Order: sequence, then structure tokens, then C-alpha cells
Amino acid sequence: MKKVLFALLAVTILLASSCSKEKKINKRLDGIWKMVSYEGEAIPSEEQVTYTFTKDEKDNGTGSVSFDEDGVSIPFTYTISEDKVTVTITFMGESNTEVLTITKYKKDRIEWTESDGKKAVLDPK
Repeated sequence: MKKVLFALLAVTILLASSCSKEKKINKRLDGIWKMVSYEGEAIPSEEQVTYTFTKDEKDNGTGSVSFDEDGVSIPFTYTISEDKVTVTITFMGESNTEVLTITKYKKDRIEWTESDGKKAVLDPK
């Protein structure tokens, strides 16, 4: 009986900690972020790329990515599961999904790795 109770307690703790991690990432993502480097290269100021994340009550939300040099803003939706943010962009009738693995998340810096291994660093705008 003790083993069963211990197993149930372990599962409960695991589920509770994963939920809090998702909420923590979602809370920190909320807002406007400026990409400061991509693949170790600084982003030139004239090529500013910003991401806007707007969370909802759950571990997902909506947002947009803006490319200031072109004046283009592309909307997206996102969901969070553990340290992964799944972004779905629908633009001109086509949908693309990218899985971003958050490797660092603080109030003053977010770092992620894309599914193809490319790394980006973002600071709050």
C-alpha cells in the first residue's frame, strides 16, 4: 500500500511541477521581444525583428512577428508544453508550424532553439 501511495504522490508532484513550468514560461513570454541575435550573429538595427506574445488563461496564446525593414507583421498562435513553444503561422493561406525549445527564460532574456537547431536570443523591447 505504501508503494502505491508513493507512486501516486510522485505522479502528482511531477504533474504539478510541469504545469507550473508552463505557466512560468507563458508569463515571461507575454509582451514584446526584440531578436538581438540569430545563430550567434547580432541582428542589425535596420533589420529589427520583434515577436509579440499575448497569453491567455491557459498555456497558449496569440502573437505576431514583425520585420521592421519590410513593414510586415505576421500573426501566429502558440501553445506551450513543458519547455517547448509550438508556433503556428498562417500566412497567405499556408500554415507552418515551428517547435521552439526554450533554453533560457528570464524576465530580461529568452533564448530558444528551433527544430532545425538554429538558436535565437530575444530581449524585451
